[in-house]
Amino acid sequence: MAFSYVVHDNPALFEILLHLTFRPYNSYCIYVDHKTTDEIKTAFQSLVECYQSHFPNTTIFLHPQPAEVIWGDYSLLNADLRCLEALYERNSEWDYYVNLAGTELPVTTVESLASKLSLHRVNISVESYFKNERRWEKARESIGGKIITSEQLLPPAPYNLQPCKGMKNVFVSRKFAEFAIHHEISQQFRIWLSFTNFPDESFFQRYIHQNV
Repeated sequence: MAFSYVVHDNPALFEILLHLTFRPYNSYCIYVDHKTTDEIKTAFQSLVECYQSHFPNTTIFLHPQPAEVIWGDYSLLNADLRCLEALYERNSEWDYYVNLAGTELPVTTVESLASKLSLHRVNISVESYFKNERRWEKARESIGGKIITSEQLLPPAPYNLQPCKGMKNVFVSRKFAEFAIHHEISQQFRIWLSFTNFPDESFFQRYIHQNV
């Protein structure tokens, strides 16, 4: 499996999460918010270096070029997808990807999760439901760390897609990860969502209704 974590604070709690989810045969990308203090960044770096020292053959790394992450902004979805892209390029052995926040703790074991995904041959698993929301009516942008709604109307989503809403956490197969990263539909939808609020709740969620 491959895991991505977006973190900005509380390295001690993240250390617990990493300990609970770490297996030497899995892959891990940690995306540290660029605006995090140098002291906190050093703590995350030291933690990763410790794992790299003890497990030199494991794919575990800090994303090398993290940007500022703002809650509700495209930057959060972008952080997950940039980690997914890096994991896809660095290791071809994993079968499933999951994105987590650095302050979450698992309610099941990694082995149980991997077994269920493999047993049911899951392509994508994510909470998703249709909901008409004003978040998709007008374009948004981030200015000075704040989400500002403009008066400019958003064009319809590309390829006649109907936006959906759901939890940001997702489980996807490597095959679907390739589609999410490289396919024209995903790339255009990603761009369109960058002008909306909470795009991380709508990018993967759309495809639960598609036979991709």
